[in-house]
Amino acid sequence: MKKPKTLKEDEFLSGFDGTDRLTPVITLVLYCGDKPWDGASRLHDILDFGKVPDELKSYIADYQIHVLDVCHTPDERLAEFPPDIYTFFLFLKYKDDPEKLKASLPDAAPVRSVTCEAVADCIGERRLRQFIPEKEGEKVYMCKAIDMLIADGEKRGIEIGEKRGIEIGEKRGIKIGEKRGIKIGVKRSIERERRNTERERIRAEKAEARVRELEEKLKVL
Repeated sequence: MKKPKTLKEDEFLSGFDGTDRLTPVITLVLYCGDKPWDGASRLHDILDFGKVPDELKSYIADYQIHVLDVCHTPDERLAEFPPDIYTFFLFLKYKDDPEKLKASLPDAAPVRSVTCEAVADCIGERRLRQFIPEKEGEKVYMCKAIDMLIADGEKRGIEIGEKRGIEIGEKRGIKIGEKRGIKIGVKRSIERERRNTERERIRAEKAEARVRELEEKLKVL
């Protein structure tokens, strides 16, 4: 059992004596956005110095903000992390492109169950949990999970392609129908004008014949 420290009067409030040391802490921002990180890189970047005199700025503590932009960090840099974390990062980075994910993890080492659970939760694919072995301590081979994501992508692609094909076909059909309808409408309009012209001609001929007939009768009188 550790003996209680004997603190001096001026050390009592802090609980620190001259031999105590703090444990160093590294603050790391894990960023997984699709767009590159464009936030602050230092504490001073997010402080409002508008009312702070220049001569006092150096007295305000500053420290660097360490950001790991997962989706925009080269794979070789991510590979510097332990295998489980590396696999986790690649699933986040290529969650929308399983083909690239498979190319980046051709011989991926098996991961712990907790890693598979974390991947399933973070990328929103709860079905990945089906690959977690029932026996405690057994590791998960993520290749099958990747193949499932690829198959899903192919299925969605086929469905989207079929839907777009139907839409394109319908649009083309409408255009063709409109074109044919216009032709038929113009043709019918021309035929209607011809019939009207013919009727007018016949009426004119009848009227002219009637006029000649009256003229002949008037001559006889």
